[in-house]
Amino acid sequence: MPSIDSLKFDTAGWTLKETSSEVMCWTNPKAQVLSLHFFNKPPDIPCALTDLDTLRAMYRLGLSQSGAALISGDVSSANHLKCVKVVFKTPRQPRGMVYVGSLTFPFQEFSYVAKIQCVEPGSTGLRDAVVFQELSQRGTLEFDNETRSFRGWAADPYDPTYKAPLLRNRSDDEQFDASFPDHPLTDVRIWMNTMPSTVHADESVLAAAGFGGPEVQAAGRDEAAHGKKPWWRFW
Repeated sequence: MPSIDSLKFDTAGWTLKETSSEVMCWTNPKAQVLSLHFFNKPPDIPCALTDLDTLRAMYRLGLSQSGAALISGDVSSANHLKCVKVVFKTPRQPRGMVYVGSLTFPFQEFSYVAKIQCVEPGSTGLRDAVVFQELSQRGTLEFDNETRSFRGWAADPYDPTYKAPLLRNRSDDEQFDASFPDHPLTDVRIWMNTMPSTVHADESVLAAAGFGGPEVQAAGRDEAAHGKKPWWRFW
């Protein structure tokens, strides 16, 4: 049976701080946190992974309700394992942001979530201020007297009509990572881009039924209950 030990990835440079049947947690000299979570139950994802609009809407709403903001959300793969790749930010008290990257690996009866959390230290908001000034000087931003805000600065990455107290802004764009190599968002994306190639799953995971969306999940469980061979076994 799959367990917390059935999925592994490179943790060089990280120190293990916590381990249980449900979570493993590491830290590094930057006080960043890396974790792997095992959920021994069917995923609560409301759609097939091919329905990217619904998937993004789920994360957008859930993050917004908790005061966070979606930076990016995509479906990807890690050594041939399908995963949902999400980057978001959430306010930190009394100031600054915590940037989070997560890779969710859903299967029919269980799932894994690998996550990195990087806190904005020291002088917060520097990346925002520098990019804002640069874009203002280019004439890219336009002040809106009605909303008392700058058009073109903050917006949801996939739905420009979506409104929330906290939204992705232009300084969160990946194109600015090279200019801010020590920023926590840059660290999150470096890990998100390099970690997938190091993922290794054992046979209990590789042989498990993949996630096909709520309807397929329900049909698969029904066929299994009646002794029928589920559709995914033919692939």
